[in-house]
Amino acid sequence: MNRAQRLSHDSIYNTYELAFNLQLQDRKGELKDFISQINLHPRIIVHFKATPLLETLDNILHIAHHPVSIHYDTVFNIGDYYLSTLTFQNYFFVQNPIVPFGFMIHSRRFHSDHRLLFLESIIEWVPSLSKKQVNIITDQESNFLICFQLVHIYFVGII
Repeated sequence: MNRAQRLSHDSIYNTYELAFNLQLQDRKGELKDFISQINLHPRIIVHFKATPLLETLDNILHIAHHPVSIHYDTVFNIGDYYLSTLTFQNYFFVQNPIVPFGFMIHSRRFHSDHRLLFLESIIEWVPSLSKKQVNIITDQESNFLICFQLVHIYFVGII
């Protein structure tokens, strides 16, 4: 949708409009929302999930004979917001590309936002993460590591 087609130039309204119109098809052919959660008060938090990629990650976790690499990073100063991204190494391809599967836009950097609102949602979407070994790759921020422990992601290594 370009600027001329928008009903509003308000970013929150446009996010809601995207939430109602942007869907991805899962392996059963059912449409799933790409924007899975929007919180506006007391702070802004928006979750995005790529259902087909979540299913791919789940498949990889089931068949992998070694820990799967999960990358978690937060980008600062994107306008007034932060962007946290979860990616995984896709072993189904020869070159093992890094593929994003979950995003969170947030207005503040609170421990609870990462743990309660985002990582717990990821565990709900991909329950194998709490049962299979994964390597967590992050920029070694202690908040992220504590979050992974608190949501019971079974990680064997932190890089």
